[in-house]
Amino acid sequence: MSSIRKVDAGQALEWFKDGWKTFAIDKMDWVVMTLILGLIILALAFIPWLGMLLISLLLPIFQAGLLHAARKADKGVMVEIGDLFFAMNHAEKRTPLLILGLVLLVLSVIVGLVMGTSSLSTVTTSTPGSYSDLSTLGSGNLIIGMLIFVFMNMLFFFAPALVLFKNMPPIEAVKNSFVGSLQNMGAFLLFMLIYLVLSFIAAIPFGLGFLILFPVVMGAAYSAYKNIFT
Repeated sequence: MSSIRKVDAGQALEWFKDGWKTFAIDKMDWVVMTLILGLIILALAFIPWLGMLLISLLLPIFQAGLLHAARKADKGVMVEIGDLFFAMNHAEKRTPLLILGLVLLVLSVIVGLVMGTSSLSTVTTSTPGSYSDLSTLGSGNLIIGMLIFVFMNMLFFFAPALVLFKNMPPIEAVKNSFVGSLQNMGAFLLFMLIYLVLSFIAAIPFGLGFLILFPVVMGAAYSAYKNIFT
């Protein structure tokens, strides 16, 4: 088990501030990377069933690329669009991240079966707040859906960063992510609450706000990882 630091709940605000600073260093490249990732996901989503499976498998790899870019920005190094594919281009990172995606996929299928979800699309992403589409759930399942939202994000919030930066095996990364989130539940829940509010705002202008929000969130996620695990 990796060394885990406990922080105050209010630290979540500082993570978002750091995320904005990371984004502000090189706004254009961050927006382009996010746009490319969005187009890749959109293209895969058009492939019935298989597309959502591929998204689940590949998303940790792209998250790792964005986390790599966030660390570069944090160190004062300019971000490059190619950073999005950093983990994809390094086999020693790509393989464990694919396994992490497979773990996500298996858990997502289990969640889908438990919730009676007709489409994997509601449970096959692992970005912070990615389990926030609860509108597809009946009112009776809303509380269960919220609990699953929190639980799944606890499992995968820190996992890509732990695999990427600490070379942690995928299963161990998932365990550490859960424990790190559990020990910092106040900050974790505040982070998710802020994300949900900002997601609602970002969705208003035809979803274009996510071109800014997603890079900020990835920068914030890196800041959270650095704060708790380093």
